[in-house]
Amino acid sequence: MSRRSLGVALAGSAVVLVAYYWPNLGSPVGSPPAASSVRQEAALRLPTSAPRRPAKTVNAAPSLSKAKPPIPAPSPAATDQEVYGKPVSTLVAGWQDGRWVTQGDILVDESHLVSGVGDENVRIASLDGVQYWQHGVVPYTIDANLDAAPVLAAIAMIESGAQVRFIPHTDEADYVVFRDTDADICQSYLGRKGGEQEVLLHHCKQGQILHELMHLMGFVHEQSREDRDRYVRIAWTEIQPAYKNQFQKVPAAISNPAHVPFDFGSILMYPSNAFSQTGRPTMVKLDGSAFTANRGSLSALDKEKLVRLYGKASPDRRPDTGA
Repeated sequence: MSRRSLGVALAGSAVVLVAYYWPNLGSPVGSPPAASSVRQEAALRLPTSAPRRPAKTVNAAPSLSKAKPPIPAPSPAATDQEVYGKPVSTLVAGWQDGRWVTQGDILVDESHLVSGVGDENVRIASLDGVQYWQHGVVPYTIDANLDAAPVLAAIAMIESGAQVRFIPHTDEADYVVFRDTDADICQSYLGRKGGEQEVLLHHCKQGQILHELMHLMGFVHEQSREDRDRYVRIAWTEIQPAYKNQFQKVPAAISNPAHVPFDFGSILMYPSNAFSQTGRPTMVKLDGSAFTANRGSLSALDKEKLVRLYGKASPDRRPDTGA
């Protein structure tokens, strides 16, 4: 069956986010994370997916550069809601393990770097023009050194219910490479970048991979939504200064393209104590109550996001074609 094209570019205000690393609650902007210091998620016990035709594998990428030094935290003199002297709605990208990264796990192409902030390892970045996967079809390959099982299980979850299909890459111009790295990271570009694009995975659990796949399909972190202040209160003084960038906001056209309600249960939502410097919550509901994070599966609203952007799965869809 034919499906409508979703290769539509979103226009909106330029946003600047700073590097954060959700899957491993990782490094501040620009900091190359040491394997010993990266906090890993607990092992996830999720149902295995049905057998499927595997994608072709590709050779491992060369080791990523870690030559650039860590970026210092913003000045304590800055206001609570400023990051590197920029308002909370400004998006900043940092240099991390040979890539430009925003919010810790969203890779940023150099074409989306707007300007500097006085440090060679930090750039103002824009997420304007996010592209979605045409007809919901995502061609992909898997690095030969990467365990394919959790990747395929996460893919099966994304495909369930929505008109999304991951197919083995052949000669498609735009495609994804699931690639192992020598750094403890889980990262993806936001939506379809064009050409070859990486999803970088190393020591990533299935739920973390699922989180990255939601970025790949075009969705940002839930607490980055422009309307988040209607649902949560940010305790800025409790946040480690180097991680305040993780709480920057993104315009609605990019942060909620599917127009669904705010979702505390989303695979893309951080927990209440994320990046706390005191052990107390950094984020609470408006009634003051804390909440935990979903690290295992898509919520009902996560699934609804996929359906609204890519359509509902057809019952007679042929496997591995997206048709």
